[in-house]
Amino acid sequence: MLVVREFTMKDIEAAAELMAHLGYSTSAESMTGRMERICSDPMYRTWVAEYQGRVVGLVGARKVILYESDQIAIQIAALVTDPG
Repeated sequence: MLVVREFTMKDIEAAAELMAHLGYSTSAESMTGRMERICSDPMYRTWVAEYQGRVVGLVGARKVILYESDQIAIQIAALVTDPG
């Protein structure tokens, strides 16, 4: 069964591997710094998809203030799945 849950810092290794699938090779150390900043910002949320106990996807979203109206929108900032 596929489970979607909120990202935790335990998912760093998997997140770094997933970013490589997008063409952004990164280390777990670099990803840790990024995710610490992202997770501390209330305008951002990150979820992972887990299948059979393995993280196979990640989606990150952020609130954005619109130029064209007084509304606030949610923008998908990252979306990746393991190609396998």
